[in-house]
Amino acid sequence: MFVNEPGNEPNSEYRYRESRRQYEQRIGVLGGMFDPPHNGHLAAARHARHVLGLTRVKLVPCNNPCHRPPTTASGAQRLAMTELAVAVDEGLEAEPMELTRPGPSYTVHTLAALRAHHPKDSLVFILGFDAFAGFTDWRGWRRILRLAHLFVLGRPPNCSSGQEGDAAAVEDGPHWARLSRYRRRTPEALFSTPSGGIYLDSDWDSCLFFGSISSSVIRAQLAGGGFGDCPLPSAVLHYIRRQRLYGIAHD
Repeated sequence: MFVNEPGNEPNSEYRYRESRRQYEQRIGVLGGMFDPPHNGHLAAARHARHVLGLTRVKLVPCNNPCHRPPTTASGAQRLAMTELAVAVDEGLEAEPMELTRPGPSYTVHTLAALRAHHPKDSLVFILGFDAFAGFTDWRGWRRILRLAHLFVLGRPPNCSSGQEGDAAAVEDGPHWARLSRYRRRTPEALFSTPSGGIYLDSDWDSCLFFGSISSSVIRAQLAGGGFGDCPLPSAVLHYIRRQRLYGIAHD
């Protein structure tokens, strides 16, 4: 599904990319394992929505990642947790699309499917600095930019990744020569076209929470009985305890 190589894409994508018509909504897309979805994911989605004036942000649980080990919770459980996490925020919603599609999960396939469902809207794919550092190695990265904009969340210098997630660090990276022409300096410039722009966000205060929380650390914390200060929405934590996920013992 949607495995076209550059140069062989459907004409409808070119018509959309080249048009200058007024699109109806700005829709953010934040993918992840959400195993479990935590407060950092929500902070990232809300921050992108605020900075870019997005109509809403879709949180998309990954089905079968091509670059990570299998998840601990099932797809149905991760979707249920994501739905609980976004239930209190009308600007966020869970999107089950990847969980219903067989085979490996690739961003380009998901965005192509979303484009088919939202032909009159502008899509913005939200990702962290560490993922963006290898963006030109992704399957169909040029097509991704024909389908959507990128909003790159900066990670603070004290993030556990050990990388400085600011614009200067991105520009010094090995992939930037292929991407620099897509950069937009302001949200207004980003939306001068319906897709094809990259906005590098460096607001450490807003992104610090996103950059310092790890789902793997949360899983270990839960397995050890550390519920009190766990950075999870309360509804998600209650679900995890009811389902006895992540090695939680019987109460």
